[in-house]
Amino acid sequence: METPTVPPTSETVLPTVPRVPPAAKAQVFAHHLAGDSNRKIAKKLGMSKDTVAKILKEGQLGPHSKGSVEQALERAGLTTDALLAHAKQGLTATETKLATWEGKFTDERQVSDNTTQHKYWQDLAKISGMFPREDTAATAQLFVRLPDVMLMPGHPNTCLCVECRRAWESLPSTEAGGVSP
Repeated sequence: METPTVPPTSETVLPTVPRVPPAAKAQVFAHHLAGDSNRKIAKKLGMSKDTVAKILKEGQLGPHSKGSVEQALERAGLTTDALLAHAKQGLTATETKLATWEGKFTDERQVSDNTTQHKYWQDLAKISGMFPREDTAATAQLFVRLPDVMLMPGHPNTCLCVECRRAWESLPSTEAGGVSP
């Protein structure tokens, strides 16, 4: 009688992604195509970053696949030409303004819909990489002020011995680099 062997993980039929409803997967794809980072998507949808990365990998999206966004759009029937035609319509969007007199419509005018046009410009700029990534955080800087004078004779300015610390603390606050009241 042969002993059963466990197949390697690459040959198993177990799903690679935790059971995620198709609607949630669609939301992950939509956020990814909108330019959100995996971290931001995970935070918005209440998932782990690993789950988001696995969903994108399963859908052939993300950094794992070459031309992933273009391939996903083509699979959905959205060619570059179709997207650009739609964007062109959005960049020239208009709205109808109606005039009334004594409760009756008397005139209508087509005017530029600046809010919609701005949104399209912003989205196109994000897609083309004109804006910095939103998930970059500002870095904090810490400045340490060292004494400019020798606190104790024979000790260097950077000395941290007990005598030098006492001398530093005994200086008036403006000389020690603090703010005077």
